[in-house]
Amino acid sequence: MITPVPNVLYNSLEEAKKRLYEYEIEIKYVKTNKALVNHVFSYETKEPNVVVLYVALPPEGSFSLDDKIEYVHNIGFVTGRDSINCNLLVNAKAGATDLGIPVDLNDSMIYLYGDTFSGIDCNDGLWNSNFIARSNTKSYLNGLKFNEIITDENGIIKPIRQGKHHRNDEKNLDISLNKEVSCIPTGGIYLNGYVYIFIMSVRYWGEAGKWHVTNNQCYKAKKDDLEHFVKVDSLNFEEIEDNRFGQIFPFENPFDDKHIYFVSIPGGRVGNLSLLRVKKEQFENKNEYELCVGKNKWAKFNEGIKLKPYYLLIGNVSEPSIMYNKYLHKWMLTNIDGNQLNIHLCDELTSSFDEKIKVLTHNEVVSHYGGFIHPKMSLYDGKKIFMQVSQWSPIYNTSLIEIEFK
Repeated sequence: MITPVPNVLYNSLEEAKKRLYEYEIEIKYVKTNKALVNHVFSYETKEPNVVVLYVALPPEGSFSLDDKIEYVHNIGFVTGRDSINCNLLVNAKAGATDLGIPVDLNDSMIYLYGDTFSGIDCNDGLWNSNFIARSNTKSYLNGLKFNEIITDENGIIKPIRQGKHHRNDEKNLDISLNKEVSCIPTGGIYLNGYVYIFIMSVRYWGEAGKWHVTNNQCYKAKKDDLEHFVKVDSLNFEEIEDNRFGQIFPFENPFDDKHIYFVSIPGGRVGNLSLLRVKKEQFENKNEYELCVGKNKWAKFNEGIKLKPYYLLIGNVSEPSIMYNKYLHKWMLTNIDGNQLNIHLCDELTSSFDEKIKVLTHNEVVSHYGGFIHPKMSLYDGKKIFMQVSQWSPIYNTSLIEIEFK
C-alpha cells in the first residue's frame, strides 16, 4: 500500500522538496501553463517511498522580451473562424472584429467589440459598429469562451449604438457637417444595476493612428437587458470643448471605494493620458467629475480643463487599459507604441507611468494594435495575467495571451 503524501500541488519545486524531505523525489519537467514556472502541477506516488513531481516549464511557443517577464504565451483566438467561439459568432454574423474590452458584471463578464464584419476580414460583408459578448469563464488557461452574443430578434449582433457609416472623407474634418463613419466603445463599468459604456464617434479615419473623434458619449442599460441601451445625455464629452476625452476608459480603484476613475486620451494613438474621477452616487452628473491636475491634486471638471494639462503618460498613448496588480504592487497600463505592446507601471495612480515592460511586437503577434486587461483576468494576485489582444488585417480578430511575471 502506498502511504499518502503531503499535497504539494501548485507549490514551488523548492517548497515541494522541503515538504517531501522524507521521500525520494523524481522530477519530470513539462511545458505547460497549468501552474507557474518551476511549480508542481501534478504528482504521483510510486513504490517504494517515491514521489514523482511534474513541474511546469514555459508553454510551447512562449517567449519573453523583457527581464521582468517569465514568459508570454498566445493561448489562441477569441474571435474569428479559428476561435473557440466560431459557431456562436458566425451565426450572429460576426466574422471579423476588433477590441475586446472587459467589463465586470460581478457574476459574469462582458466584452466590448468595435467595428465588426460578417466576412473574414475588415470591410468584408455586413458592417456593424460594435457588439457585446457575455462570458462566464472563470479560468482563462484554455481560452476565453462566450456564453452568448447580444443579438436582435433575427439573431444578428445588435450594436450598443449603430454608427451612421458615412463615407470616410477628408471633408468630414469639418465638424459642422455632422458626419460619422463609425462609433466604437472605449470602455465600460457596471454600477448601481446599470452597465455604462463610453462610445467614441469617429468622423474621419485619417492617416494611421490619427483619427478624429467628434465626441465620447455614454450609454446605459440594465444588466439583464443589454439589447436596449439609452443615451446618458449628461455624459457627453465634446471635442470642441476639450479634445482630451475622445477615448474614455472607466475603472475601479481598490484603494478608493467611493469613486469611479477614468483614463482618457484624444482620438487616435498619438495623444497624452489624462485621469478623471467621480463619486459613485454622482456618476451621471458631469459637473461633479474631477480632473487630475497634479500629483494628488484634483479640480472640478469645468475648472480643471482651464488649467495647464497634467498627464500621467505623454506621447503616443493608444488603446489604454488599466488595473492595479497586487503581485507587482503597482498600477499597470497597457499601451501600443509603434509596433510594440508595452505595460507601463507606476506606484501611485496620480503619478506618471515611468516604468515600462516590453510585452510583444508584430514579430510575435502579427499586426496587433490593442491589449485589454482586467483584475479578474489574472491569477496568483496578478503574477499571471490574461490580455485580449486585437489584431489588424488580414486577421482582424482578437487573441488571448497570458503573461507570467518573474
